[in-house]
Amino acid sequence: MRAEFARRLSDMYGREVPAYTTLVDVSREVNAAVLERSGADAERLGSIARVTAERHGAIRVGTPRELQQVARIFGALGMHPVGFYDLREAATSAVPVISTAFRPIEADELARNPFRVFTSLLTPGDPRFFDDDLRARLANFLAGRELFPPELIDLANRAEREKELPQAQAERFVNLAVGSFALSGEPVATRRGTRRWNRCRLSPPTSVGCAAPTSTTSPRACSTSTSCTAR
Repeated sequence: MRAEFARRLSDMYGREVPAYTTLVDVSREVNAAVLERSGADAERLGSIARVTAERHGAIRVGTPRELQQVARIFGALGMHPVGFYDLREAATSAVPVISTAFRPIEADELARNPFRVFTSLLTPGDPRFFDDDLRARLANFLAGRELFPPELIDLANRAEREKELPQAQAERFVNLAVGSFALSGEPVATRRGTRRWNRCRLSPPTSVGCAAPTSTTSPRACSTSTSCTAR
């Protein structure tokens, strides 16, 4: 289920952003060329299969309840919260966001599905970023939306409890999960205007052929890119 979820999320994002698919194809070609040129040495930091499969995603939610629902969905996929990031304290570009990353935590599971999703939670209660009026408008807006259908949460609870789902229910779960993490997020007002908050992003797979490793985080976008070295 986890592998299928990652594959479909990648396909969905490729349809929304064609350049993403181009980057995936280029990365695959670069890796194949490096493997042909360097042989086993190209896989000294990780197998070519793992490097090619690696994905990093990012989603955004607006309330603790939505974060709890995300945790239920990822829990059904064997993905657990790892790390805590408080972007309100970022030195140069503080934003009202706290984040964690969901991924497999067992070594063999992570090797099979090298996929993680950074999940950012808006913190409208922080007076450093929101005045009383905007905070009230945000609370009203967020209270009136539902990102995840009850059927998806029910299936997530069953999957985590039973450690599996029958084929038909597994298919339904993945369809609902990918649909819920689609790009068509509703706008949320912030101090700087209107932004889409509950959006999902994916970065392309790692390439072993880059000249130097790079890894950047954009607090404003709450999205993390891959590095150019195999992990």
